[in-house]
Amino acid sequence: MRCAGLASLEPLHCASLIRLPEEIGNLRQLTLLDCEGCRALQSLPDSLSSLQRLQAINLAGCTALQHLPDHVSALTALTRLQLTHCASLLDLPADLTTLTRLCEFARYGCTSLKLSSRFAAWTALLYCHRIERRFGSSPHSDIC
Repeated sequence: MRCAGLASLEPLHCASLIRLPEEIGNLRQLTLLDCEGCRALQSLPDSLSSLQRLQAINLAGCTALQHLPDHVSALTALTRLQLTHCASLLDLPADLTTLTRLCEFARYGCTSLKLSSRFAAWTALLYCHRIERRFGSSPHSDIC
């Protein structure tokens, strides 16, 4: 692949992008995948889980996206996952909570998303840790 050293892939607001190719898994140096505003994006390839250096995924405004790949936990370097306004997103992979480096997880505006109590507690903890890092303590000590 000619783009094997690519560190960032940003097809921002690409209205005709329906899916990313399976070959994206060959971009071993990729640290950022930013598909913000790709409204027609329906799915992400399973090969995404082979991107060990991937640190940030932005899928904000991908209103047709229904699912994330099942093996997201393989993305051990992931620190940011932006899913805001993914109105068709139905669920999240169960292993998402095992991403120990994830410190930013945004999911507001995901009107079809049904979260179990396990995910709700996990996202509350992520929020508290982010606040604590920023301010030294959490004003939401009742949930942290």
